[in-house]
Amino acid sequence: MNIYSNIPSSEFKPTWLYIKQHNTTGLRYFGKTTKDPQTYLGSGRYWLRHLKEHSEDITTVWCEEFTDMDQLVEFATFFSEFYNIVDAVDSRGKKVWANMIPENGLDGAIPGITPWNKGIPRTDEEKQRMSQARKGFAAWNKGVPCKEETKSKLKDRKRTEETKSKIKSARSKQVIMHSEETKKKISDSHKGKIVTEEAKIAMRKPKTKIVCPHCNMLGGSNNMYRWHFNNCKLKGDNNE
Repeated sequence: MNIYSNIPSSEFKPTWLYIKQHNTTGLRYFGKTTKDPQTYLGSGRYWLRHLKEHSEDITTVWCEEFTDMDQLVEFATFFSEFYNIVDAVDSRGKKVWANMIPENGLDGAIPGITPWNKGIPRTDEEKQRMSQARKGFAAWNKGVPCKEETKSKLKDRKRTEETKSKIKSARSKQVIMHSEETKKKISDSHKGKIVTEEAKIAMRKPKTKIVCPHCNMLGGSNNMYRWHFNNCKLKGDNNE
């Protein structure tokens, strides 16, 4: 009995396990699909980023269909561990497999079935591995302009008068208190700094506090004019 046995057999579909290899870089990917394994590219994020960078010139090295769920999970898990598909590197220190997590044959969205790992937080080791894999890759939407439809949707999400009134009321009662830990960090960050006499005289001068007419926020004049008044998020013109 495996940890995936809570999935009813009636919900299980015949599934292919496959190995893809990039013809130029040699990078491999071990995955599963219920589609045609010969035409299916794969779904791993690292793998798809690799294809985007180096083209989709790949070959299906091996594939096999499984109609029994337990056999599928057993083979996929064994293969993942035997070939160490997550951490294996070649003589140059480069990843052999594009997989970021072990393949078990069942991960992914199954209609009506709650994923086995829902609610389970990732370990620090997993987070570090995912972070390292993403380094050097630009965001998929970097430099891609928003569609007019998207801009329209964003524009329509402006605050209503009722919401602005609630925020304004809450801001008028807002009291920001630093924790003792934060106070110590602020204090330590200023230790050892040399302050000139001119600066000391300037600091002794009384600071002018002003209130934003749009959100009732109280603060120093420099920051208030920068972030509030004409630039305040609750000003009518800034929400149009």
